Amino acid sequence: MLTITLSACQVTLESVCNGQYQKYDEKISNAVLALSAWDHPGQPRIRGRRIASVMEMAPLDRSAWQEWAQERLKESQHMADVLESNQKYAKARKNIQEACDTLVAIHGYATKGDAHRMVASLNQVRQKTQKAYELACEGNKSK
Repeated sequence: MLTITLSACQVTLESVCNGQYQKYDEKISNAVLALSAWDHPGQPRIRGRRIASVMEMAPLDRSAWQEWAQERLKESQHMADVLESNQKYAKARKNIQEACDTLVAIHGYATKGDAHRMVASLNQVRQKTQKAYELACEGNKSK
């Protein structure tokens, strides 16, 4: 069994497959819902630019989303670390690493207050982490 000790918690493949991933995915899903207040993809445009919305993301909100993205990046990296030592999980790790890269982009979108790109990117993170979960956890779940 793979084990990595992190401050006060242990991350193992078993813990990821038996609940940790589901909690992570719920955080991503909740973020998509929360960002819907700022996401206006059908917003009217004038000369290619969106008209300023009444619901602009405040600097404090942007900062909170940056911190949120950093925390999800840490969680994602911990999951990737669990998969690192075994070559059979290489494809799963690649998907997690791609999700990590996307979370870095989300941090940048949060800086700009670009909720639309954040939501689109969060959906990509969900797809990548779901694929990684399927690749790594098939047959590893406790019954």
